[in-house]
Amino acid sequence: MISDHNAGYVLRMKSLLRDAITEIHTDDMERTKKITLSVEETVVEQARAAAEREGLSLSAWVTRTMRREALAAESAAVIAAEPRMRELIGEHLAANRRALSRALEGTA
Repeated sequence: MISDHNAGYVLRMKSLLRDAITEIHTDDMERTKKITLSVEETVVEQARAAAEREGLSLSAWVTRTMRREALAAESAAVIAAEPRMRELIGEHLAANRRALSRALEGTA
């Protein structure tokens, strides 16, 4: 079970990640920048097909994908920088799994 102190810590980390997401979205809405990338032809074809399936322009699809990857890397860095974070996340996931199991068994 997560203590009140640890729960507060998890909430602070969630807040930091939420702020990072907000900052990324705000920056994207305020300005765009044209860049030149070298990408394998097959990757470009796959990206175009994925964008088309989702009804997005290639630019929008690539921006969204880059945003997700950047956020994932930033999140991993936050977790790596705080040794206790991985343990707290594990405890939180285990508690959620137990609660879900009880709910599915009808003993919640």
